[in-house]
Amino acid sequence: MLDLLSHKDRPWIENLTLIAGSFLDLDLGSEVYDAFISSMVLHHWIPRVKLDLYSRIHRALLPNGVFVNGDYIVSGDESSRRLAEAAKVGLEERHQIHIDLPLSFDQELQLLAQTGFVHATAPFRRSKR
Repeated sequence: MLDLLSHKDRPWIENLTLIAGSFLDLDLGSEVYDAFISSMVLHHWIPRVKLDLYSRIHRALLPNGVFVNGDYIVSGDESSRRLAEAAKVGLEERHQIHIDLPLSFDQELQLLAQTGFVHATAPFRRSKR
């Protein structure tokens, strides 16, 4: 996908820095990026991994940078059920299997707040809260 994007003939393409690699392994640096955009991927990780990643993203953003996370959430009960199932099988932090561990909206807000994102909002929702 990054290769396709890099060949787009758009006036803004020269303003993008495309990085291929695992966001769990990359050194994101400090105050480097205007924006981080994630789409339908972060619900695969346990909260501890997300907490570390959100901290690294927050640190890597420029002072007025933004983090856009387009992912899905579930109810608190559903999130607790899925996390308990993952714990039963001994899911490691860096698991290599595909598993969905979405959190509730409130759980996501708590993680974001713990990592410095104090003005988190959800401008787009498809379901009732």
